[in-house]
Amino acid sequence: MGRMHGTLAKAGKVRKQTPKVEKKVAARKIPKGRAYKRILYNRRYAPHILAVDPKKRKSPNWHAGKKEKIDAAANPVKA
Repeated sequence: MGRMHGTLAKAGKVRKQTPKVEKKVAARKIPKGRAYKRILYNRRYAPHILAVDPKKRKSPNWHAGKKEKIDAAANPVKA
């Protein structure tokens, strides 16, 4: 057998120290296989995307760092 890093007395130390986090409930499952490829095609190459001027077309990562703004636009607060 190979050599160990540290003693066996310390086995499981990090896992025991890590706080327990509850699992998140998924909104909906992500399709697999053909159905996922269909979504990618519609996202990238569908006619409604290609009709837009290529210079004005949004890149795949356009929403990076804008999650708060997107959520606020999707769920406006009614006063």
